[in-house]
Amino acid sequence: MPEGKVTAFAEFLGGEAARDSDFYRDFLAAAGGDQILGVDLRFESGFEARLRATRDRSLPDFGPAEREAFQAIVPHLRHAIGLFERLQVSGAEHGVYRGTVEQMGVAAIILNRDGRVVRTNVVADRLLEAGDGLTLADCRLRLKDGSQRKELEALLKSLDANPAPQRFRIARASGRDLAAIAKPIAAPAFMRGGAALALFVSDPGQEAQLEPEAIRDLFQLTRMEANLAVALASGRSLVDAADALGIAHNTARSHLRSIFAKTGARRQSQLVHLLHGGVQ
Repeated sequence: MPEGKVTAFAEFLGGEAARDSDFYRDFLAAAGGDQILGVDLRFESGFEARLRATRDRSLPDFGPAEREAFQAIVPHLRHAIGLFERLQVSGAEHGVYRGTVEQMGVAAIILNRDGRVVRTNVVADRLLEAGDGLTLADCRLRLKDGSQRKELEALLKSLDANPAPQRFRIARASGRDLAAIAKPIAAPAFMRGGAALALFVSDPGQEAQLEPEAIRDLFQLTRMEANLAVALASGRSLVDAADALGIAHNTARSHLRSIFAKTGARRQSQLVHLLHGGVQ
């Protein structure tokens, strides 16, 4: 249909000829009539939206007033759909960034101004569960070292005055400090109760562990494909990985072909290298 112009179904398919089509007999007749107004919206990115308003035979036909009302809201629909498209792209990008951070073995902990934990990734969950150097208490982040705990509290109180990222180390009883970067999150005033500080924590002496969820987000794999990729990266053969996951060998081979297509790898050894080193 013409882009941005409200059009009736009968106009689009040629009036009476439409009633003789298979489409009309199989769908519209069952729906109760051909009273359909529609508009197609196309965006520079290639995204398309096709919107339709329908009535059955029990209601009066669409008239000029309905068509004008539909046409009047087209700019608003275009704006709303444009926002939806940007949100979808932003969500996809967020998944990639999150997967990359986790793949690099970096814990991400988001705090509000009170030190309450708003969000964590799987690497952070593992660190907090271990309770070595940092832990959760009443949903608030607690550093075991008293002086470092006071430094973090002072940082949370001075976010507006000192927006630059701060680097510090988190002491642990096990003897190997964690490296941390605290980065204030810019947010409008009405969101003062939300995310205020992003804390990125890593263990310099520990090799990054592969997380199926991170692999899944990073390469847009299915859950089973991600589990298989991690199993292969851990040194298992395809047969052993299939047995461990409880799937048939032929199914595993099919999943592996899909993994190759999505990651760009051509061989199993290349896939393992990509997962272990290429992303880091």
